[in-house]
Amino acid sequence: MTKVKSYKQQKELDDLMHKYVATILLSDTNKTGGFVGVDAATYKKLSDEQKKRLESAAFDTILWRLDSE
Repeated sequence: MTKVKSYKQQKELDDLMHKYVATILLSDTNKTGGFVGVDAATYKKLSDEQKKRLESAAFDTILWRLDSE
C-alpha cells in the first residue's frame, strides 16, 4: 500500500470516527451530551496558546495510558 493511499484511508477513518463520536455524544439518550456543548463552547473561547497547551496535555495523557497498559 502506498503512503498516499494509506494517508487517504486514515483520513477517511478519522472523519468517520469524528462523525460517530459526535453522533453518540449529541444523541438525546446520552446523559453527558449537554456537557459536550458547554465544553465545546468554552473551548472555542480559548486562545490558540491555551488550546495548544490543552491538546499537548491530552496527548501526554494518552501516551501515559498506553504506557500503563
